[in-house]
Amino acid sequence: MIHAAVSHARTVMMLFALLLTAGIYSYMNIPKESSPDIPIPIIYVSVTHEGISPEDAVNLLIKPLEIEMRGIDGLDELEATAFEGGANLVVRFQAGFDNDKALQDVREKVDIAKAELPDDAEEPKVSEVNFSLFPILTIILAGDVGERTLKSIAEDLQDQIETVSAVLEANIGGIREEQVLIEVDRAKMESFNLSGQQLIQSIANNNQLVAAGSLELEQGRYAVKVPGLFKNVDELLNLPVFADDFRTVRIRDIGDVKLTFKDPTSITRVNGKPAVSIEVRKRIGENIIETVDAVKAIVTKHAESWPETIRYRFVDDESIRIRTMLLDLQNNVAVAILLVMVVVLMALGPRSALLVATAIPGAFLSGVMLLFALGFTTNIVVLFALILSVGMLVDGAIVVTELADVKLREGMRRAQAFTYAAQYMAWPIIASTATTLAAFLPLLFWPDIVGEFMKFMPLTLIFTLSASLAMALIFLPTIGALMPRPPAVPTTTQDPVYVQRYEALLTWALARPWHVVMSIVGVFVAVMISYGIFGHGVQFFPAIEPERSQIQIHAQGDLSIYEKDDVMHEASDRLLGLTGVKTLYVLTGSGLGRSDGPSDVIGTISLEYVDWADGRPRSETILADAYERLKPLQGVRVELNPEQKGPQDGKPINIVVTADHYNLLPPVIKEIQAQLEAFSGTLNVENDLPDAGIEWALHIDRAEAARFGTDVASAGSIIRLATNGAIVGTYRPTERDDEIDIVARFAANERSLSVIDDLTLFTSLGERVPLSHFTKREAQPKVSSIRRLDQKMSASVEADVAPGFLPNEIVQGMKEKLATIELPAGVTVQFKGEDEKQATAANFLKNAFMVALFIMAIILVTQFNSFYQAFIILSAIILSTAGVLLGHLIMDKPFGIIMSGLGVISLAGIVVNNNIVLIDTFNKYIKEMDWHAAIIATGKSRVRPVMLTAITTIVGLIPMASRLNIDLFGRSIQYNSPSTQWWDQLASSIVFGLAFATILTLIVTPCMLALVHRRKK
Repeated sequence: MIHAAVSHARTVMMLFALLLTAGIYSYMNIPKESSPDIPIPIIYVSVTHEGISPEDAVNLLIKPLEIEMRGIDGLDELEATAFEGGANLVVRFQAGFDNDKALQDVREKVDIAKAELPDDAEEPKVSEVNFSLFPILTIILAGDVGERTLKSIAEDLQDQIETVSAVLEANIGGIREEQVLIEVDRAKMESFNLSGQQLIQSIANNNQLVAAGSLELEQGRYAVKVPGLFKNVDELLNLPVFADDFRTVRIRDIGDVKLTFKDPTSITRVNGKPAVSIEVRKRIGENIIETVDAVKAIVTKHAESWPETIRYRFVDDESIRIRTMLLDLQNNVAVAILLVMVVVLMALGPRSALLVATAIPGAFLSGVMLLFALGFTTNIVVLFALILSVGMLVDGAIVVTELADVKLREGMRRAQAFTYAAQYMAWPIIASTATTLAAFLPLLFWPDIVGEFMKFMPLTLIFTLSASLAMALIFLPTIGALMPRPPAVPTTTQDPVYVQRYEALLTWALARPWHVVMSIVGVFVAVMISYGIFGHGVQFFPAIEPERSQIQIHAQGDLSIYEKDDVMHEASDRLLGLTGVKTLYVLTGSGLGRSDGPSDVIGTISLEYVDWADGRPRSETILADAYERLKPLQGVRVELNPEQKGPQDGKPINIVVTADHYNLLPPVIKEIQAQLEAFSGTLNVENDLPDAGIEWALHIDRAEAARFGTDVASAGSIIRLATNGAIVGTYRPTERDDEIDIVARFAANERSLSVIDDLTLFTSLGERVPLSHFTKREAQPKVSSIRRLDQKMSASVEADVAPGFLPNEIVQGMKEKLATIELPAGVTVQFKGEDEKQATAANFLKNAFMVALFIMAIILVTQFNSFYQAFIILSAIILSTAGVLLGHLIMDKPFGIIMSGLGVISLAGIVVNNNIVLIDTFNKYIKEMDWHAAIIATGKSRVRPVMLTAITTIVGLIPMASRLNIDLFGRSIQYNSPSTQWWDQLASSIVFGLAFATILTLIVTPCMLALVHRRKK
């Protein structure tokens, strides 16, 4: 094949041009995003039932759904939350789930369970979760205009944004829904002896679509129409609710009708001003940058027609983060390529360096083309994989070019020299590439969200390294054969100084191979022991500087939305002018924080930072300043939540307690919380037990009510008029697309506890009876929510970890303390959160490493037909991990389960390459000379390519390992930028591990070869 490629150079060059063109097109058009677009194995089910209590929601809503869903295939965990007005179920599936099948299974079970749900419950909603469904842009509208004007502008803008084909939806937040309010005068209603049921029933009966049918006559067929829906407010005002022989009572006689807004449940402010937000979500697979640009163009155009007092701003703009991240990583790719080429240029000269350079764009663009063809995106994981592959994909090209260069100096023609070099090194390069791919192949089967997040790295490496094999064995020899012959260089028989010194060192080592091998084993053991004593612990995922943070304000008590807003308004005023903050976004009221978070959160303040490049302070400094400003607030607790990056969510420490009965949970939860708070390094320790408060229970004596000629339904209908109001129907104005609720309610001054006590009912016996005759009002502790996990009552304690502390150390300490606590019967404690994910990831990476080693062993035994030579190479992989740990000690870094673990596996794939080429060369020399001379000759011939391949990989990763971001075009250098914090653990693992492994390859591997031949002799 190699000979055919070189002899058909025109065909090969056309294929190379096609690859480059297709690769460039793919790179220009592949969707670009910051984080990988991955499926999350979670499906949400929500059920709404107006006015239902949490206790009733458990029995009437959650349990019927739990019974049906517990038999779904692949179910991992079923979590449920009951609250006032409804319930939510979180259905978690096992790794590798089929999201389409899971969604279908959940919908089928929900349909079966609907028969058991109350008639008044709304249709259950089933929805899946995907990273792509999170907002990519939030548009904030603020100004000194009326609420209705701001709402109208936001809705018009929403319609225009949703015309963009890449936009999935644009959701408006911070506005209240409209309603038609029938404000009833209680005194007038009672004077006409009207009951609440009469009012509600009369409106419902007269606002219906009646299917009257048609008349079939001999003279023709005629449709019969009975218009029954309200068309305007006047029809509602003139609607009769009671009539007898003497009078007709209409709605206008007992109250007023007006178009208004529902009571607020949340209030939005931006930089201290009332505001409306529009959250834009893209469709899966669409390009974020192009989508955001299209949305911004629409907003800018429509803003020209708005009142001058309205201002808009864009927050949470994912396109900015993606551009910054992509630019940083593209700079790192460019710097890595430049540094690699400088090393190759110095070692091999300009012509050989130019040849090696062709392998980089060819392999890169081929890999991107395959990603694009399979429907994947470009993201931070893909770009780092390209950085990692820079030094690896030139290995084969360096080996072929270096040998061809030797043959050219011996007088061979160019075509003959490159054909010989490619053929001579074909099997070692194929074997080394195969073993490298074997190291990354098991990572494709990484389970859980972490695996879905990181799988783009092995995928990209597999594509690019496979392409580099074709570059080294097909395209490079062909291009090398076409280049003009270099000018004659005087040959010399004297080896370079570095080769002479290496030969002397190798000769000394071969004289005492046992001492060398045992010494390196001793170093390995010493490093392991030293790391166990002086190491910096274990970390699940590296801490990365956030681009935004959230401050949650906690307060106990039955606060109204207006009281909460007063607190949040004061808090936001204190934070105005905070250094390093671009936007202050405040949300007060319901729907705050995580769905599984504490119930005492009254509001959140989102801080969007200025760009890192503009020299802002670190997030820790900004949040410390914010905390000092909020300290004077009385009666609240402030919680600081920096944005989390990577495949993690929630707080790092999460301890879940389950029991058969709810009353067993509070004592255990409070004990665990006290123990956790005693640990140094824990922050924001909180539980999700219901917050303190009261609720009013109206106990109705059914027997007494029946004696007066009334019942629970009649009492409930009149009570609802004194609280939130009763929804009596819907109304669709001609100028609107959506329906508006019609709500009957007492006037604002007649909605209080004292009014409820004074209410009277007009009964079926024709009497007016005070509600207090058969109703007793009683205050009792409020249960705001009830949580269940796998059909058991549950509660949890969560905590953040202060900078400088590791969650793993705190979790291990908590496990030791909990082992000494005697739990009540039926109570179980589970460690969730980061501990659970860390254990899963560590277990997988350990198994993946073992599988990779076994696959490598098969390839090596096939290549060399020798167990011992395969053992030599595999032992180099094991021993090289000492370099990884040594690097972590020197760089003062904790061992990252994800990143350092990936570094060890990646290192395994790199270490084998040089060892394979070295042993293959030895096997060829041993046929011509004795073993000692063969080892010396092998070392001298391979020292340059081994050093070159190691140095190119190390040099390409040094900027990332040292957290340097070098912008060649902007001529700037940044240290510790957010993009470099992702990968420094992985990069430094490979840098130090490969440096240590190079010593093993050049000294220890020859000594281990010598051992077996000395024994034979």
